[in-house]
Amino acid sequence: MALGRLLQRASINQISGRIFPAFERSFSAAASPSEPIRATLFPGDGIGPEIAESVKHVFNAAQVPIEWEEHFVGDKVDPRTESFLTWESLESVRRNGVGLKGPMATPIGKGHRSLNLTLRKELGLYANVRPCYSLPGYKTRYDDVNLVTIRENTEGEYSGLEHQVVRGVVESLKIITRQASLRVAEYAFHYAKANGRQRVSAIHKANIMRKTDGLFLKCCREVAEKYPEITYEEVIIDNCCMMLVKNPTLFDVLVMPNLYGDIISDLCAGLIGGLGLTPSCNIGEGGIALAEAVHGSAPDIAGKNLANPTALLLSSVMMLRHLRLTDKSDQIHNAILNTISEGKYRTVDLGGNSSTTDFTKAVCDHL
Repeated sequence: MALGRLLQRASINQISGRIFPAFERSFSAAASPSEPIRATLFPGDGIGPEIAESVKHVFNAAQVPIEWEEHFVGDKVDPRTESFLTWESLESVRRNGVGLKGPMATPIGKGHRSLNLTLRKELGLYANVRPCYSLPGYKTRYDDVNLVTIRENTEGEYSGLEHQVVRGVVESLKIITRQASLRVAEYAFHYAKANGRQRVSAIHKANIMRKTDGLFLKCCREVAEKYPEITYEEVIIDNCCMMLVKNPTLFDVLVMPNLYGDIISDLCAGLIGGLGLTPSCNIGEGGIALAEAVHGSAPDIAGKNLANPTALLLSSVMMLRHLRLTDKSDQIHNAILNTISEGKYRTVDLGGNSSTTDFTKAVCDHL
């Protein structure tokens, strides 16, 4: 265990950066337009290909030195992955170390696992990071939201361990391990320190789940002792939900087990206007970063040029910051915010009537 913790700490210590510390890799420091960087692209399905095309248009307009390696969801289960994602597509992310993913909907059926679960498990994507901040010019109930949710991504209730005890009685196992809890807690505190954040809140239900959530909190407390400059607190999840909708400024960085992270991160997205405006990035072992739009594939509007590409565009900005292409990431980020703030070109979900193409062109114009 001591060796395992040492390796974890060594992995964390490799993380550095001005804005998104875990989105940095040493090889990228030498990136330049003359040396394009290969990145894996999963357009996904539903509206995925449309919003992925939007990202490619914006990157071309901004002259971002990215060379995309595209992989698509198949129509047959790959026995090596037990899902519709092929082994070759996973190897592409491992080889490139960075990628961008559109929405993927797991087809209903038996004999395969979730596409998202496959990516998390096979690539060791242990932390899902979602910055939630109010967008200038886009009015919601709150004007000053600025927080980050960090979700443990590999275990908890999402371990997929369920069975029928007897007829009419099923059992689902919640798995919490010291290794995974220390890893995500270490990341959360390092992120807070590197980004000038003042508080880390561990979200839990240890008053009921004393063993599982109790272990998670024990690991968070252990890591917190190494960061005395950062305020550490523990908040029960139901109270956290109430506090968030009353006054989201009470929180800064939130770290939590898998299921709570799924709930809280979506709640926080609602505070700023919805999943269509929320970026996300998954952090994996060895410095892998897979940015993604976390909204659904919206098959009802697929192919109609109505989708909002903002979430995937903002996620691509996180990917560029991981690659230390700071000038390009800032340029695109500002263009997105200016387009939304201007209010002239907004998609239907944002109260406008612009098409995906119109919005994308407006972002390009603001570059």
